Amino acid sequence: MTVAALVARMAKAVASSDPQAAVRAELEALTGDLQGLADALSYLPGVGGNANQAFFRAPNLSLLKVNFPNGRRTPPHNHGTWANILLLSGSEKNTLYRRTADEQLVRVREVVLTPGSVVSIPADMAHVAECLGDAPAIGLH
Repeated sequence: MTVAALVARMAKAVASSDPQAAVRAELEALTGDLQGLADALSYLPGVGGNANQAFFRAPNLSLLKVNFPNGRRTPPHNHGTWANILLLSGSEKNTLYRRTADEQLVRVREVVLTPGSVVSIPADMAHVAECLGDAPAIGLH
């Protein structure tokens, strides 16, 4: 797998009538070559902000390698759009929330990702991501 091939696959998927589902299907198809993906993205550290995470940006598609160190936990947030995450290595817990009319967060569910797991986060959901275990959680977002 090359970065160019990955970008081409995802760009084709987001052009479909249901881009989130199409991107998820592409990510699920890639689960058989997690090491190949990790190797292709090895030039990015994945920590330290977007400059070290983002490897493709377009108006309808952003692709990032995100490396959560052991013990890292994000505050509740949303991305302003839908998101899919394929975990390449480590373990990560995502707690998903919906917002009430008065802006309160209500827990909807928790998803624990292990290598090869994919989670889809709708645009109207917030989430908290947390690295579990001793190894960093590295994902394709």
